[in-house]
Amino acid sequence: VAEERYLPYDGVVISYNSVSYVKSLGNTEKTPRGSVAYKYEDDTYPTKLKKVTYTLGKTGILTPNAEFEPVIIDGTTVTKASLYNISCMKELGLTNGCTCYVKKCNLIIPAVESCDNDGDGEIEIVDTCPVCGGKTEIVHTENADLLMCVNPNCSGKLLKKLSAFVSKPAMNIDGLSEATLDLLMSRGYIESFKD
Repeated sequence: VAEERYLPYDGVVISYNSVSYVKSLGNTEKTPRGSVAYKYEDDTYPTKLKKVTYTLGKTGILTPNAEFEPVIIDGTTVTKASLYNISCMKELGLTNGCTCYVKKCNLIIPAVESCDNDGDGEIEIVDTCPVCGGKTEIVHTENADLLMCVNPNCSGKLLKKLSAFVSKPAMNIDGLSEATLDLLMSRGYIESFKD
């Protein structure tokens, strides 16, 4: 088990000793040329995978998420991490109940770094949408394989689209949360954007 350590910083900046020399080197568009930043390598912590769940997005993409036994990383308890897409999930070689090595990228975002082949069977990719029960398909893109709900009437897709529609960068409807939208949809008051 990795020793728990909490550092209030995630890297170091190395710079020249002479302020006048650093100024003479100038700047790039974003950073001074007289300094270099280095990040510490993220520590990984072992835990047992419980299951893989899916989160539906507004375009119908189902993002796999690893749910595992609680592990303390950098002062917080972590119980799940995104697996990003089907390709990443397959590359990790996750199996039911396997040992996962989890880290927090830049002390913030939980991620599964690797896993052992000590589980008892391959993780099954769902063939139905967990929200609407419609059919799912694996779509091959240039960079990755994505799992998508292909039901055009998926209530989950509509909920995510409506949530984006009422958000601050769009219609800016203050106080209309995703939970409220879900309640209104379940009672039949909202079925489209015009509602």
